[in-house]
Amino acid sequence: MSSTDPSTIASAPGRDDLIAACELARLRLGLEAFPPMVSRNQYDRIGEQLFEVLDRAPLLSAEDRAALEKGFADEMGQRELSIAINGVMHGKRAMEERFKHLLHVFAHYGLTGWPLATLWLFLAFPDRFVMIEPVGFARLLAEHAPDQALPTAPDWAAYQHSQRLAHSLKANLAARDPVDLVLAQIASPTPPAGDRG
Repeated sequence: MSSTDPSTIASAPGRDDLIAACELARLRLGLEAFPPMVSRNQYDRIGEQLFEVLDRAPLLSAEDRAALEKGFADEMGQRELSIAINGVMHGKRAMEERFKHLLHVFAHYGLTGWPLATLWLFLAFPDRFVMIEPVGFARLLAEHAPDQALPTAPDWAAYQHSQRLAHSLKANLAARDPVDLVLAQIASPTPPAGDRG
């Protein structure tokens, strides 16, 4: 799952859409809102708010979105996924432990791949973290850092490596911030002049 092709994202969002989604994430899933909902066992509400944010800027493929919805379809999934997402976004433990916990819980629900693993920190901290869309990221690496490669699956070491590569690409592309880099990943590449049809 989750070798996302940018063409499978329903409607690629623009910069304003991504910024609005991150602002909505701060309101709905921020430190002031998310942990208290977890404490009150409001997992169905968390799911509603999470999908409201994802509706604002569709960053997941239809396949990843459907898998996430399936995970949130029952009470146990709502609870475990909410706790894992809250943990990676707002937990007090070391980031490595939080990220590994998210991957472990997500794997149990068949939620694998770069976009699902990296979306949450991007939404929470769009000035620091970059969501990784592997097809678009590989394209950017091929164009701007051909000696580098993205590991095939996210784990802690691969995630750290991806963020270093992302920030290096950001500088190479003269991107304003991680939002621009996410947009560059999900943008459909312009076909060569002879292929435009």
